[in-house]
Amino acid sequence: MKLHLIAALFLPLAACDQKPGHPFAGPKSTPPIVHQAPVETLPYDDGFTTGMALGRAAAKPRAVLPERDNVLVLAEEKAAGDPKRAEKWQRGFVDGYLDGYRQIAQGLK
Repeated sequence: MKLHLIAALFLPLAACDQKPGHPFAGPKSTPPIVHQAPVETLPYDDGFTTGMALGRAAAKPRAVLPERDNVLVLAEEKAAGDPKRAEKWQRGFVDGYLDGYRQIAQGLK
């Protein structure tokens, strides 16, 4: 009788010969592929390179960085109403100008 009881307790455990892990894990699914339209960065990049060149030309070693608002005014002047030099171009110009100015002022490159 004891042998039947022991066998009845351990037989279901022996029958559950599975790999370790979650017993209810289903098949793995791949994440969905999301297609997005390409982001156009050409105006920003063009403004950045233009601003970088002007910032490097205007900077002197150990100079104080100009205020972002002052550079934005310069970017608006350089844009001069050109429709290709809208907000993205001006933002790139400001970032490029400050990076170029910082490189010369701090002697980074």
